[in-house]
Amino acid sequence: MVRNHLVKKSLVLLLTASALLTTACGADIKARDSYKKAGIEEMSDGRYEDAIKDFNKALNNSGTRINAEVIDINYYKAAAQTLSGEDKAALKTYTSIIDAKKSADAYYLRGAAYLKQKKVTQAVSDFKKSIAMDKTSYERYFRVYYSLVNADQSDQADRFLDLVLDLSDKDGKALEAKGKVLEIRKDYTGAIRYYKKALKKDLPEARIDMARAYLAAGDSKSAESQIKAYQKSEKETAESLNAIGELQMTEKKYSDALKSFQKGLKLKDSSMEKTLLRNEIIALEYTGDFTSAKKKCESYIKAYPGDTDMAREFQFLETR
Repeated sequence: MVRNHLVKKSLVLLLTASALLTTACGADIKARDSYKKAGIEEMSDGRYEDAIKDFNKALNNSGTRINAEVIDINYYKAAAQTLSGEDKAALKTYTSIIDAKKSADAYYLRGAAYLKQKKVTQAVSDFKKSIAMDKTSYERYFRVYYSLVNADQSDQADRFLDLVLDLSDKDGKALEAKGKVLEIRKDYTGAIRYYKKALKKDLPEARIDMARAYLAAGDSKSAESQIKAYQKSEKETAESLNAIGELQMTEKKYSDALKSFQKGLKLKDSSMEKTLLRNEIIALEYTGDFTSAKKKCESYIKAYPGDTDMAREFQFLETR
């Protein structure tokens, strides 16, 4: 879910922060940690306004020095502000984080906040800074791309895909990223070519990418072959189970697809949860279980209120 992803993001930033003071002058550490813990629990319950209040209390008990813990609390606070719709406040919080310690993630998140305020120039500027600080974080290129596409800025979005194609073919991940760019642009032959190169660079998950590209190109036989090859050599993942489920959906094996999506959800991979939930709902519809589909859809749109397609899907299910 979105909030879980943001919580994990802030934890990663805490672990990677360096050269920061570990204690704050005049800080009440016990009170700080207590308020922070309460804020995190309130975020998990969707009580974002209460969470913001407790994060502010945590900051008030953090002393006067800026250290890794203060920055981490601010990340949580900004996430809660975003989730509660306080976009301007979130923007200010991200700016304070950047003023304290610049990072690729901070620039990306502030760029996303600018974009929500329809400040495209500032958003693109921050996205560029984010990419420049860590050119090998390939996932970030795609996060930027989809952020801009969803904001009706397709021309700007395409420029970030071009940056991926300009990278050297130095490792499997770079080749995989180039394949994904071509897949987005519906050049499935070119995408598969890059995925095959990535596979030769010891990146087994490229088989999942190939299966997806073959499926999009209408070659379900080759897609199934890649999935089976992956299953023989690698441990099942949420991504592979989702790919298998999508293949089964194409072959109209809806009950089997539903089992694959639900099996994938049990692995609790936050990066795949949204996709698997969407696919589970669709599979439930195709199996004729509209009651379960409606319940799942209602929970989904509460977790992902920005997904207008699923909101319309819920309206459809209410008529069944």
